[in-house]
Order: sequence, then C-alpha cells, then structure tokens
Amino acid sequence: MAAVLLASLVASMIASGASVPGASGEEFVILVHGLWRTAKSMEPMQQALEKAGFRVVNVDYQSRKATIEELSEEAIGPALERCRASGAKQVDFVTHSMGGILVRSYFSRHPAGIVGRVVMLGPPNRGSEAIDAFEEFKWFREIMGPAALELGTEAGSVPNKLGRPPFPVGVIAGDRSLNPVESAVIPG
Repeated sequence: MAAVLLASLVASMIASGASVPGASGEEFVILVHGLWRTAKSMEPMQQALEKAGFRVVNVDYQSRKATIEELSEEAIGPALERCRASGAKQVDFVTHSMGGILVRSYFSRHPAGIVGRVVMLGPPNRGSEAIDAFEEFKWFREIMGPAALELGTEAGSVPNKLGRPPFPVGVIAGDRSLNPVESAVIPG
C-alpha cells in the first residue's frame, strides 16, 4: 500500500504542469535502484506508474561491482537509448538512493537532451554519513564495493563534486531510518 501511495505522489510530481493527471502512454520514466538493490525493488513503483499510463524502463545493474561513473555509463545510457528507440520525446527519472547519484553523474558528462523531471527517493546528494561511519572497516569495503566508498560526506566525494543538475529535481526523503545499525552510529 505504501508503494502505491508513493508511486501516486511520484506520478503527480512527474506530471505536474500537465492538464490531466496520469499519462498518455507516450511519457517515459526510467527507474534506477540504489546500492545493494536490484530492479526488483523498484517493481511496485513500476507497476503503479504503468497503471497511471507511463511507459517504464526499470534499470538493473550490479551496484557493488564498479565506480559510480562506470555504473552510470552502464545503466543510464542504454536505458535512454531504449526510450529513444521507442520514440520518447521526453524521459523522466525516478531514483532510489545511489540511483540518484548515478543520474547526476551521467548527466555531468552528457547533455541532458530529452530529460524532463527527476524524482529522487532518499538520495545521498551531500554524501552519506553511513559510509563515513563504516568505510574504515575492511569487511565493509569488500562487501559494499567501489561505488559505495565514493559516497562519503567529504568535499571530494562524488556527490559533493557533482554540480547542480541540468533538469528539475524533486526529492522525497524521511527523517528516520529503519536500519537500527545506522540509527545507532549516526547522530540525530
């Protein structure tokens, strides 16, 4: 139920400015999951957006195998090409966590072109304190992979080096964690 409500909110954010709620079947949305996830985690969002009339590309990539730049090239470029090949004139994005950083990274090197709006769910746009807390542990570095280690809060981290996105962005974020380990090590 929560996924449907969230998808409804996201659909309205994407369609804002449209005279009729919902989509015509000609509006494309690319979904990009976060670290340690797969496209399966975005399926409830995909189903709700498709029900609202959007054409959806749900990107799957191995989030722990490469750097943010490499993952963004692997995930975003081909998804955009799929949309273009299907006749897309505009493509919106919905991202979760690190997926938002992949989109920002990709478009820091490529023209935004047909990108419309981007809705980010809990993105670490200023870095992640969770990464800061655990990056010194060898087990963490080995499990999380290269991209995670680029997500810290220091000035040189990837999120903090990326400039302002060249497209409208909406962010949906909470103020509480469901993760008891992160809640214990991150103040507030």
